Amino acid sequence: MNISTPGRLLLGLAALILLAGGAFHGLVYPKAVVMINASDLSARSAAIYKGLWLNDAAVVMQVGLMYLVLAYRPALATRLMLALLSALPLAGALAIYSTVGNFLPAHLLLAASVLAALAALAPESDRGAAATKPGGYR
Repeated sequence: MNISTPGRLLLGLAALILLAGGAFHGLVYPKAVVMINASDLSARSAAIYKGLWLNDAAVVMQVGLMYLVLAYRPALATRLMLALLSALPLAGALAIYSTVGNFLPAHLLLAASVLAALAALAPESDRGAAATKPGGYR
């Protein structure tokens, strides 16, 4: 796949949103632990919540890294693969909307998902076409 420059920029912006959000989520973990420990959750439920907190930060950052790699090397992906990857933050956004409601992290996940989906739909670049034509060059 040869994503055009606008598509690569969209994917790069989606990566930036996810990487920043995942890093922030991970950095506030100590504050979350204090709140979780002060709650009336059972020890097991509190441990599950802490694990899910860290898991969410890790997954968001991994998807952001995948977007960044694919923005840099779009030939590593297909349109279908990129469309499926755009569904991951969308699922997170929908989960947050359905449980928490109107919440900034859900908006950011939705924005990253839309940007990645638009990158998947972006027209292909003509840069690779010259190499396939007789006498073509890069």
